[in-house]
Amino acid sequence: MIKIIKILILVFFILSFPGTSSYVFASDIVVIVNKNNSHMDNFSLQSLQKIYMGKKKSWNGEQVSFWLPPFGSEAMNALVTKVFKKKNEGQVQKYYLIAIFQQKMTDMPLSATSTYDAVSKVAQTPGGIALVKASEILDKSGIKIVNIAGLK
Repeated sequence: MIKIIKILILVFFILSFPGTSSYVFASDIVVIVNKNNSHMDNFSLQSLQKIYMGKKKSWNGEQVSFWLPPFGSEAMNALVTKVFKKKNEGQVQKYYLIAIFQQKMTDMPLSATSTYDAVSKVAQTPGGIALVKASEILDKSGIKIVNIAGLK
């Protein structure tokens, strides 16, 4: 019964955001990770896809915690078009809903409310990762920027 309620809430959530991403992909979208992830200096777009699709849950024994960019943001547009290779945010939400329904994921991924929020959460979370707009990062002390081939 609780699972059905979760699914209904997610359906309502998806329908609330039509997800029409109609702006140009910004060149300053970057991936950030917790500064203590010494093994995460450079990785592929395919690795990023596995993380955001819930297929890669850890790296070097550390649990991966990822945050979705804010809805309607340029970072979300990059996630939709470059990582998921979809047309709009609604299709990404649908992907997560199906994954939960098929029990491939247990919960909907958390969303950051802003770049500041994403940076703060990643800095506080070992194994943290997020897509953000580089020009909006105010404090880099708890994070590091990772190069992703094919993201730009």
